[in-house]
Amino acid sequence: MPITLRQLATNGKQVTFPYAGESVTVTYAPDQVTSEFQARMLDAAKTVQSDAALPELLHLVDEALVRLVKEWDVLLDVNGPAVPLTVEAVAPLPIYFKVAVLKHIFEDMSPGETRAATPKPRSVATSRRKAGSTSSPTA
Repeated sequence: MPITLRQLATNGKQVTFPYAGESVTVTYAPDQVTSEFQARMLDAAKTVQSDAALPELLHLVDEALVRLVKEWDVLLDVNGPAVPLTVEAVAPLPIYFKVAVLKHIFEDMSPGETRAATPKPRSVATSRRKAGSTSSPTA
């Protein structure tokens, strides 16, 4: 059966991950990750070569959160409502948290590309042992 653009727009996925000893649940809109969106994110990341360009990238991270996240359980205070999904409201959140949210969304969208499939880097000593060398590294 065909799918409509409206159905794509209402499609939400949920991801839960640990952060700072708590559990964070985010419902996101996978249809918002378009080729244009990905290209814009990559371009911004490539152009950050000076401190002057950093505010633009940080603003783009805030825009990405607002665009992707439909709902979350990030609260203003213990009994309060959720942090509103506006650029102004998410801007003061720690960058590590915002990047963690985006990372978990992108990992959820690419389930076949898990960290377990990524080879672990070997130390210099391990690489030399496998190559048959017994000399120790020099500084």
